[in-house]
Amino acid sequence: MQYIEIELDFEEVNPWQEIATALLAEIDFESFVNTDSGLKAYIQKDLYSDLETVHNYLKDAISIPFKIKETEIEDQNWNAAWEANFDPIYIEDKLEIIAPFHTPKNLEHTIIINPQMSFGTGHHETTRMISRYLLKANLKDQKILDMGTGTGVLAVLAEQLGAKDILAVDIEDWAFNNAKENLSLNECSFIRVLKGDIDVVCEGDFDSIIANINKNVLLDHLPHYSEKLKSGGLLYLSGFFHSDVNDLVTNAEKCGFKFVKEINENDWSALQFEKL
Repeated sequence: MQYIEIELDFEEVNPWQEIATALLAEIDFESFVNTDSGLKAYIQKDLYSDLETVHNYLKDAISIPFKIKETEIEDQNWNAAWEANFDPIYIEDKLEIIAPFHTPKNLEHTIIINPQMSFGTGHHETTRMISRYLLKANLKDQKILDMGTGTGVLAVLAEQLGAKDILAVDIEDWAFNNAKENLSLNECSFIRVLKGDIDVVCEGDFDSIIANINKNVLLDHLPHYSEKLKSGGLLYLSGFFHSDVNDLVTNAEKCGFKFVKEINENDWSALQFEKL
């Protein structure tokens, strides 16, 4: 499979690096690597339109000058290119997210992620924030739904934290395949992976629901999460900016959730709710 790399350089990195990441994620870009002056973003070639279209899309939302260029990445060059940009992630001195070619530090939790085109390796703020929530939660013997599983990293963490029945769901083919590969790498036993949207989740009675997607999808999904979560169960949401928090809290409360906690990293937020 061939990919297109888009490289962006900003006169001011913050907050435009994060804003551009969110915007590009909405138009099928799958993976992002932050640079000192901006970021590199990757999309499957057959999903890519052209540079002018992407540039016009971004400049409608980004109010400062920026440079943009594209590079086509051949199949045989992709693994080496991604490995060069994949650094280990360490969270709360308890969790390390590494690739197969890294040497583990043997923290309390080690997750191995094969470095492919995946939004959810732990390099993004939203994945890190949900990980922090889970590390402090009691997931022992829980039944968990992980919507927008991506690489499967949060589902793997949930199993390592004691969950015994985890359903990981993603609408993208690459995520479905990559998640299954990463479950094998981590010798997981209690995770099932489904391809599709919320409509493929036919069961309920979940103890916890994790959803790291984007604001619009989360707003659409909130009534479904309410139906599928046990009373007293916990809902963890991320994938949105701090400016979106009030809207999400208001809509979640209308769906029978009680706001519990908010954490932030840069301009991104993650929320915790309890089902009433």
